[in-house]
Amino acid sequence: MIDDDPVELNLVEAALAPAGYVVLRAGGGEEGVNLVQRELPGLVLLDLLMPEVDGFAVIERLRADPATADIPIVVLTAKDMTAADRARLAGQISHLAQKGACGRAELVELVRNVGERAPLAPEGLS
Repeated sequence: MIDDDPVELNLVEAALAPAGYVVLRAGGGEEGVNLVQRELPGLVLLDLLMPEVDGFAVIERLRADPATADIPIVVLTAKDMTAADRARLAGQISHLAQKGACGRAELVELVRNVGERAPLAPEGLS
């Protein structure tokens, strides 16, 4: 989970950890890119609105790196999405959701569904 809001990081971890997911946390875009490149997680949950390196830049950098290009990205944002924002994300992310629009059970189901559609990681990286 990449989000500059520690409350959001805590909420996501509280929802996913009891379902058996390990939640790696990054408090900003640059930290998040480094974490994803180092750990190669099965899925990235990402906020768009962050200072310095925003979620759009994170997506661009992850998609440009062959090691992270295929990792599914789920955007969880409070941003009012414009048509231009949606066009910028088209084909780059697996799912877009508004923060607070889904409860714990829905978040777990979303992560499970997107993760199951993801390509299998090479042996030893899952």
